[in-house]
Amino acid sequence: MDEVYGAYAKVLIKFESDLQELGTLLEKEGITPQFFYETDMDEPHELVGYVDAFGFSGSLRELENPEKEMWSGYKYMFELDSTDTHAELFSNHMYNISHWLARFISIYGVTTMALNSDNETGQSFTKNPITYERKMVVVKAISAKK
Repeated sequence: MDEVYGAYAKVLIKFESDLQELGTLLEKEGITPQFFYETDMDEPHELVGYVDAFGFSGSLRELENPEKEMWSGYKYMFELDSTDTHAELFSNHMYNISHWLARFISIYGVTTMALNSDNETGQSFTKNPITYERKMVVVKAISAKK
């Protein structure tokens, strides 16, 4: 095998409670091990949850205002990337597993979305808690609707 590939994911999440409660839900459902929380070094110094598991590093953070306005109702972003993948990043050898991860997290009753490659649309995943039916809909960014 001459070529090595890494993987990354960016999932937007609708969740009404705070960041640490979302982290606790992801931990409780077995999606991640326990998060540790630190204040981000960059302005505006928001709280960020970090996690490492199975060769991936992850972060959970609240979306910034421009992102919140663009993707109405989505409040958080969960990002993962495989560790030690600097060479793969620069060689464009990264698999995007965002859609898979968004669909997987939605199993636990959280509405999620993965952006499509155009960055103006995304696929939103939900699960009906009564019928257990899962649904995917295409969502357009608010700026893309004009």
